Amino acid sequence: MALTSCVDDWQTWTERIEAAARLTLPDQDAVLAAGQPSHGRRLTAGLLLSSVSGHQFEGGDLTTLSVDEHLLAASAGVVGCPEPSGAGPALQGRSPDDVIELWTERELSMVHAAWLLPGWTELAERSARWLIDEIQPDNATNLPWAVQVFAHLSVTEGTDEARMYAETLLHNCMVSTGRPDPLSGLILLDAARQLRVRYAG
Repeated sequence: MALTSCVDDWQTWTERIEAAARLTLPDQDAVLAAGQPSHGRRLTAGLLLSSVSGHQFEGGDLTTLSVDEHLLAASAGVVGCPEPSGAGPALQGRSPDDVIELWTERELSMVHAAWLLPGWTELAERSARWLIDEIQPDNATNLPWAVQVFAHLSVTEGTDEARMYAETLLHNCMVSTGRPDPLSGLILLDAARQLRVRYAG
């Protein structure tokens, strides 16, 4: 694939993802408000706010992070990067007791956070390919985690399956109201940021 074609496609994906986020978060005040929710997912929202705006993290205790939270905190630059781990196709194991929707959301959030971390990129992309083959995106909870990774695979590997996965994640987070909820908006802004870091450097 020619470099100019790749850049054009990345610009299109980045603009599309960011435009969806701006339906809910049109300005910095809205972004700040989304990053400091009064209830639920405060840690996640605070970490995403740090990633997309450079705002100092104020989202809660960082001493007892789960693996997915640790990866997100590392992506936000507020903790050190954990050592890559896991020999399977997914970044996390799955027990018979895991609810598929919650497990899928957690895996997608890990892929999202891990994609640009040192030593994690190949593992994140391996998991994304496995998710395309094994897990439908509508098994998740309508948060667009890792949309940028599937967009990346659709462009670099030219697969319709990766493109459709990214498009479904983007569509699902807006299907109820025609726009993302605030947390999804932050996820999309971070996805667009990651694409710019990856391709614009």
